[in-house]
Parts: sequence; structure tokens; C-alpha cells
Amino acid sequence: MSALHTHRLNLEHAQALGSSELLTGYFSMALSFAEKLLKSKRPVVLFHTWTVTRELLGQAIREKRSMDLDVCVGEGGGEPYLGHPTEYHEKTKEPFFDSMPLWEAVEALADSNIPAIVDCKHFDAWPVTEQVVRQLGPERCLVHSFVSELKFDAGRIPGEPLYKRVVLD
Repeated sequence: MSALHTHRLNLEHAQALGSSELLTGYFSMALSFAEKLLKSKRPVVLFHTWTVTRELLGQAIREKRSMDLDVCVGEGGGEPYLGHPTEYHEKTKEPFFDSMPLWEAVEALADSNIPAIVDCKHFDAWPVTEQVVRQLGPERCLVHSFVSELKFDAGRIPGEPLYKRVVLD
């Protein structure tokens, strides 16, 4: 049986039940966290912190707030952690933040239902950011980063042009 045929059967079954709610629930895709915020048309305040402690995370979960996770990796793509890159601290002279381990925070958040702002702080942290979003669920996450953390030439050989000209005879 084809997917299209299955879809038609399910649609006919739902119509036979006469439930528009069932149709809406069955055929609508889950909204992302950003889409939910936009659809609500209400102002929203999201929690921001540089230091995620067990106490602060526990409070956010108990009070059903949001949590901000600054995802970074050590030099050369090393161990992932919560915080800013070393370069940030060297340039600003700010002391390193005393956050809890990243995966411990993610596990605690996964057991809750609060939204998370996942702030990718380094280009090499994108794979980790993706893992965090996958574990928490994209419907609960708002991913943030500065454009400077994106590399538009990622995957290209050095010197490779942005496009290759194709000559047609």
C-alpha cells in the first residue's frame, strides 16, 4: 500500500469520524518553539545567564521558566562545555564561568518540559548544538548564534569558487 493511499484512507477515516480536531492534530506538523512564540502574538521573556548552576537550573524547572545554554567546545574541537570560547575570556578579561557540565544540564532539561535557548558559541560547537536540540526536542528549543560563528565556505576546498561555470555547446 502506497503512502498516498494510506494518507487517503486515514483522511477518509478521520472525515468519517467528523472531527476537525482529529484532522488538525493528525495532519499538522509540530510547531517549532519559535513558531509557537510568533503564533501566540504575546510578548515573551526568556531567561538569560552566563553561568548555569544546578541550583539555578532546578529553580528554572520548578518555576516553569526557560533556560539558556551557551554551548561551546574546547580548543581544536575539544570537550563540549557550557560557556564562552577561551578567546572571549582572553579579550574581555572576564573570568571563566563556573557552569555545571553540559550533558548533566541537558539530561535535567530533557526530564522537564521547559523551553531552552541553545546558544552556539563556536563554529565547532554546531554538531554539539544539534545533539542538544535532538535530545531536548526541536519543539522546545530556540537556537541562537552570531553570524560570525557561521562559515559560509565550510566544506569547500581552499580556493574553490562559490560556483562552477558550466559551458553548454
